[in-house]
Amino acid sequence: MSVAMLNKFVAKTYTPPTTTQYKIPILMSDSEGFTLQNNHQGIFPCELWCEAGARLEDRITYLEKDEINKSLFKIGRNSTERIRKLNQGNIITDTNTLLAKWKSEYRELFNPEVDSVNSATDNVPEITGINTHQLLDISSLNARITYEEVEKAVFRSKLNKAVGVDEIPSELVRNQHCANLLHKIIDYCFTNSEVPQDWVKSVITPVPKPNMDSYNPLSYRPISLISIPCKIYADILNVRLSTWLEENELLVEEQNGFRKKWSCLDHIYSLTSVIKNRKLKRQQTFVCFIDAKKAFDSVHRDLLWYKLARIGVQDPFLEAVKSMYETTRSAVKLGHNMTDFFNVKNGVKQGCRLSPTIFSIYINDLAEEIRALNDGIDIGDGRQLVVRRRHSACGTK
Repeated sequence: MSVAMLNKFVAKTYTPPTTTQYKIPILMSDSEGFTLQNNHQGIFPCELWCEAGARLEDRITYLEKDEINKSLFKIGRNSTERIRKLNQGNIITDTNTLLAKWKSEYRELFNPEVDSVNSATDNVPEITGINTHQLLDISSLNARITYEEVEKAVFRSKLNKAVGVDEIPSELVRNQHCANLLHKIIDYCFTNSEVPQDWVKSVITPVPKPNMDSYNPLSYRPISLISIPCKIYADILNVRLSTWLEENELLVEEQNGFRKKWSCLDHIYSLTSVIKNRKLKRQQTFVCFIDAKKAFDSVHRDLLWYKLARIGVQDPFLEAVKSMYETTRSAVKLGHNMTDFFNVKNGVKQGCRLSPTIFSIYINDLAEEIRALNDGIDIGDGRQLVVRRRHSACGTK
C-alpha cells in the first residue's frame, strides 16, 4: 500500500480500431435497434485526476512506516499456476472436462439447493406494503432518468476495460450522440422495469486471490464482465441510492467500505492506534479478523429485495434493480475457452458499481443487531468480551 498506488491514474495511449458499425440493443416497438458509425470523435481518454487529502496521505504513511503495522498488515499476491483437479484429486488435462468442471462448480455456487433456500426465507414477510421508513422522501430515487445523469455516467466510465457479451466498449459511447441514445434506452428500462437480454448475461473471469488453493475453482474471485451500457445504467442507480442512503443516515457508522468520503483506513488507523498505545502500557490486545466466504456470491436475492423494501426503497426504483437480476445467466471464461451459459439465481455481480451498495444494505442489520444486544462475545469460562466502537479522531465525514 502506498500513495503512489492510490495516485496511479494515468491516461493510457489509445489506438482506435478500424471504422466499424456497432448495434446497440434497444427495447422499442420496431426492435431493430440503432446502428451507430464509430468515427472516434470525442471518445478518447480525457484528463484523469485523483484527489488525495493530506490526512489520508498522513495515515497511509503512518501505516507504512510503523514497525507494528508492518507485522500486522501484509499485502501480497502469490503467483499460481492455473491447474485444476477433480474432486477425487485427479489432474484435469482435457479442455472439455476442465470447462465442465468449472461450469459445474459455479452453477452449484450460484444456485443453492431448494431446501437451503426455503429455510433462509421461512421467516421473511411478504415484500408488498413493507416500509419501515414511511416518512422518508423517495422522490429522488423514483424520478425519471435525466440526460444529465446519463451523460455524467457515460464520461465516468473507465476506458480500456473488458467488454460484455454485446462487445460495446466504453470508448464507443463516450460522446454526446451515444449518450443521447443511451438516455432513451436507460429511461425506457427504468420506466418499464425491463432490460435487454445482453444486460443480464455476464462472463465470469476467475481472478487469483492471495494464498489461495489454485487447484480449487471456488478459491478464485469470480469477476463478472458485464455489458458497458448496463454498467452505466447501474452507475446511475448506484449514485441515486448511495446519495439517498447518506442523506437519510440509513447505514451504520461501523460500515466504512464502499462509501464516499468514508474509508476503511479510518478503522485500520483506530485499530493500530489502540494496539500501539496498549503495547506501550504493556497490555495485551486480542484482534479477530472475520472474512465472509463468497460474500457477494452468497447473497439471497429475495432477502435482498426484502431488505431494500424494509428501509423504504419502493417501485419503480426497486423493480428497476430487480430487473437487472431477472433471468441472469453466466459463463466462465478460461483463457480463450468459455463454458456454456447457465442460470444464476443467487448473488450480486462482482464488477458492477451497484453491487457494493446493495450488499452494504444486505448486511446492515447485522451491525444493528450486534449493537442492540450490547452483551459482548462469549469467550469461554463465563467471561465476555464487550464490543465497543472506537471512532477515529480525524474521520473523513
